[in-house]
Amino acid sequence: MERTKVEELQRSWKAPAGLLRSRPREVQATRAGVIVRGLGMFIMVVAPAVCLYWASAILSQNKVKTELAASNEVVTGEVVRLWETKDESRQPWVEYSFHGGNRIITGRAKAPRKIWRTLQVGSPIPIRIVSGNPKRNHPAEWEPSQFPVAIVGVIALLNMAIGGFLQYRVSLQRKLLEDGRPAPGILTKFGGGQKKQIAYYEYVTLNGTVQAGRSQRGAGLPPVGGTLCVVYDPDNPKRSSPYPMAFFKLKTN
Repeated sequence: MERTKVEELQRSWKAPAGLLRSRPREVQATRAGVIVRGLGMFIMVVAPAVCLYWASAILSQNKVKTELAASNEVVTGEVVRLWETKDESRQPWVEYSFHGGNRIITGRAKAPRKIWRTLQVGSPIPIRIVSGNPKRNHPAEWEPSQFPVAIVGVIALLNMAIGGFLQYRVSLQRKLLEDGRPAPGILTKFGGGQKKQIAYYEYVTLNGTVQAGRSQRGAGLPPVGGTLCVVYDPDNPKRSSPYPMAFFKLKTN
């Protein structure tokens, strides 16, 4: 920002009246703030619980697959149905039945395409079973794949990080609005790909230094080159947000 522009802003700009109140200012969450804060808490609490349940189910399935891999008991079954999923993967599946004790047991499994092409409805198919528990079964011609449980942990951590980031963004706006200093700024450009969802701006702090910032594009922003109000952290001037803010507003008396 040119020095003449800085001097002009310092001379002519006036902060909104609400921001001239003594700090810390009284603030309240906007509707968007309540939603985002609630969503962040929901993700941080619910996601780990869901992933824990998912991991438990996967461990149980992997235990069965390990038992099947160790079993040498194979019976002859019959192919009942062959199909492919309708998504892009076109995953082949086979449904089969076999005699287990005094009853007929049915099962289904994903199949390697090379083997699946050789199968026909009504044709025999060898089925590996867990001794004493024929409900645990799988076609003997290929091994069942095991899902890596570590991926569930990564997903849980990722969700917690997303929830934590949402909470951080909301808390940062609250701190800025309660204790931040208002400053004049200029919107320099919109960026962030074809949709131009990021607003870039420069602002002048109390001691006359120029800082740069950016935020999500939202309502209330001027066109490029226009003047805007920025609230920044006096202890860390690089931390800022355009005013008014999306998640918090000044409390009205």
